[in-house]
Amino acid sequence: MVSSEVELKELKLAFERMDKNGDGILSKAEILEGLNHIGFENMEEFNILFKSMDMNDNGSIEYTEFLAAMIDHKKYITDNDKIMMAFKHLDFNDNGFIERNEILKLLGNNNEDVVEYILNLMDVNRDGKISFEEFKNLMIQESYNKL
Repeated sequence: MVSSEVELKELKLAFERMDKNGDGILSKAEILEGLNHIGFENMEEFNILFKSMDMNDNGSIEYTEFLAAMIDHKKYITDNDKIMMAFKHLDFNDNGFIERNEILKLLGNNNEDVVEYILNLMDVNRDGKISFEEFKNLMIQESYNKL
């Protein structure tokens, strides 16, 4: 979450920089110009982003909609970082996968059934190891299940 006055001021400044005509509302063109300025060119992704930000579906982004989207994005990034830290903590050999031997090392060699259960649950593509994406998807799914 946006947790400080400094972050709020930075978001306000970013909004004001994109709001070329100073009307307090960002048009699609203003946002696209701001994104193009930083090298973003994927129109399909832009349309999805814009639609998700335009909460009242009026074809423009007001300051409150912009703030809500940025706060939500920051929360996603923070959560994603936490998931990555947990994944790296379990990836003992740092090869980008959590493998059977790493789970055994964590749980102890007498827990083969538990290791098999974990692999069946998390190893979606059945390649014998858990990728970050597989790990992240399960963590996100579990957090939504708790809501």
